[in-house]
Amino acid sequence: MQRFKSLSLRVKLFQAKRELRALHRVHLEAYRLHQKELQEGTQTKETEERSTKTAEVSVEKAREVEGLQALINQIRSARLVRKLIKHGLDLPNQESYRTVHVTTGNQTTAVSSLTKFGESKVRRALKIERREAWDFRFKVITPLLSGMTGLVGALIGLLGSPQILGAIKQLKVLLFG
Repeated sequence: MQRFKSLSLRVKLFQAKRELRALHRVHLEAYRLHQKELQEGTQTKETEERSTKTAEVSVEKAREVEGLQALINQIRSARLVRKLIKHGLDLPNQESYRTVHVTTGNQTTAVSSLTKFGESKVRRALKIERREAWDFRFKVITPLLSGMTGLVGALIGLLGSPQILGAIKQLKVLLFG
């Protein structure tokens, strides 16, 4: 469920960034028109209001993008911490976290996530743990497989010899008649 939530947030983030770029273009156009009118002395209230309104909408959209990015970072951090707990590794210290205050409407929430350096440390610890696990597997499994191969070869050699086959036939006759 977390993966789908993160994916839908990424889609929303992409759409919000695209809308923000469009709003920046509209705001820039309105600002240029307003500046041109100021230079010519033909300033109208309509262009001033349009410039102000697009600036406000751009700020709101930028806050939305910031909030979505903070949520994605929080989900990514939660996944990494879950992997640390699963592998029994130490959790990162508080210096590895950052808190972003996200404003949506009239409400401000604090969103904590790992810093880039904290993510790097966690990923490195997980990578080292996985490497050690595979090294252990190779150190244990390789000798066991070698020993089992030798045992199977010895059994085949013993069972394939004519003297053993004769003894097995005699034993079979004695037991089963």
